[in-house]
Amino acid sequence: MHDQLIFSDRNEYSELSDYLKNNGTRSLFVVCGKSIKNFPVELYLNSLKSSFNIEVVRFSDFSPNPKYEDVLKGINTFINAKSDVIMAVGGGSAIDIAKCIKAFCNVQKNDLPDCDVSYSPDFNKLVKVSNVPLICMPTTAGSGAEATHFAVMYFNYKKYSISALCLRPTAVVFSPCVLDSLPSVQKQSTFLDALSHSIESYWSINATEESIEYSVEALNNLLRNFDGYFNNNEKCYEKMLWASYTAGRAINISKTTAGHALSYKLTSEFNIPHGYAVAMCLKHVWKKTIEKAEYSNNKNLIDKLISLSRLFGGQDISEGLELFNKLLKSLITKKFKLISSVTIDDLSKSVNVERLKNHPVSFSKDDIVEIYKNVMREFYEN
Repeated sequence: MHDQLIFSDRNEYSELSDYLKNNGTRSLFVVCGKSIKNFPVELYLNSLKSSFNIEVVRFSDFSPNPKYEDVLKGINTFINAKSDVIMAVGGGSAIDIAKCIKAFCNVQKNDLPDCDVSYSPDFNKLVKVSNVPLICMPTTAGSGAEATHFAVMYFNYKKYSISALCLRPTAVVFSPCVLDSLPSVQKQSTFLDALSHSIESYWSINATEESIEYSVEALNNLLRNFDGYFNNNEKCYEKMLWASYTAGRAINISKTTAGHALSYKLTSEFNIPHGYAVAMCLKHVWKKTIEKAEYSNNKNLIDKLISLSRLFGGQDISEGLELFNKLLKSLITKKFKLISSVTIDDLSKSVNVERLKNHPVSFSKDDIVEIYKNVMREFYEN
């Protein structure tokens, strides 16, 4: 897997400018949200035409949880613009859209399914390798999408994961000042997403020495800078961006597990921010994992769970979870209202089987129902 280029925002994005010039860039296709106008990078992008004769084409017509329809619109705009570099400026949604545009921009239009087909397309088989460079500038410290080779999108209300080595961004631009204007809910949710990535990668059955190293580094940075970050200490912003990135590098190897597998329907049906939904599930997934590890006397997993607990400052197998719960309680301070008729049974049928397979213990349907009941009881009000 290729190494990524890492650029900073110092000297007016000079490293990025050098890359664009050396690449012979004529047209830069920027996938971004409307919040880009609040960031210094907007002024930089506006200057590219006069400074380097680089046209900038923006695409912002997509929803927070990217849909296939949004991807098709983006592909059409990208092709018409004849751009030679894609740049995503935003959180996970903007980066996912940019990756999906790259994934399918070389596919013949007639080979892409219509939005209203009744079957479930195999999008991974449709991906065509593209050499178009992809540059990502994350504006949240959470998704880690700038470090991974997969993307997500929704097709007919179902979440699809797209995976291809060519989707790992060519370069990443870090600009810590973008975190200064992050709304409180987004700041909390994205933090919890990065924290969940670190935890799930650490215990994933696909974990390697390299991924564990990344997850430990991410966890240490997230926990050590927690207070400063939420008290708007600018010195912590760069460390949080790096923590999110290293957590992304961890799951790029190990993938996520049960916490994520159970969370997706909570976001799509109840409109709960992704990081909140994952952490709410993870609390009860972690507890159930400890119970199963101890019941089966799985020594390797018990040792790993104790080590994870110690990373949180705990001593025994359960104290780390207690400290995680305390942190979670400080961020999620109110219950969510139910805005859907979806039942516990519906939720249990929605679990992402691929992600569940990565978990270190097996969960039965009864286990999953129990976890969902606990989540609903604790975090939702009728």
